[in-house]
Amino acid sequence: MTGSDTSISTELGAFLDAIASRDVAPAGGSGAATVGAIGAALAEMAAVHTAAAGHQEAQVEGIGERLAADRALLLALADADARLVESAFGGTPALDRHVQEQLVAIPLAIAETCLNVLSGASELSSLAIDSVGQDLQTGRMLLTGALRAALATASGNLDFLEGPARDRLADRVAAAENAAASLFDADRRE
Repeated sequence: MTGSDTSISTELGAFLDAIASRDVAPAGGSGAATVGAIGAALAEMAAVHTAAAGHQEAQVEGIGERLAADRALLLALADADARLVESAFGGTPALDRHVQEQLVAIPLAIAETCLNVLSGASELSSLAIDSVGQDLQTGRMLLTGALRAALATASGNLDFLEGPARDRLADRVAAAENAAASLFDADRRE
């Protein structure tokens, strides 16, 4: 955004007004994905500034490209979650099998993408220039919150499922929870 663009508060305010409205969507998954995208953007910014300073340029640019792709994916998942929640809870009370599965799959994809971004941000933390250290740390904190929220949603929504689809998605949720726990333990040791 530049000075002539719409203000951050106007654009973000409209999104927050939609969350706070009587509408069912956007809701928690969209919020988690958006917060994750903000965290990814902060990590990406750290990569951009580090590469521009000529520090580990090729490696840092590669990390930055992955972070940019994951940021775009998180925003797409925010939109997908809003559409899903609207279709699931906006009118028709019956949830078909596909919608039930997506109530787990989309927040799980948000969590898995946050894990990818956190991995890239962790890799970047040892390479980043000092002037972006706090921004990178803020991004990692936002991503951690988004990851925890998305995992809680995916895990809670398993209750909508039964049978093989539930088992398959429950295994993915457990794998993501284990990966998150390992990442959080590694962060505590730093």
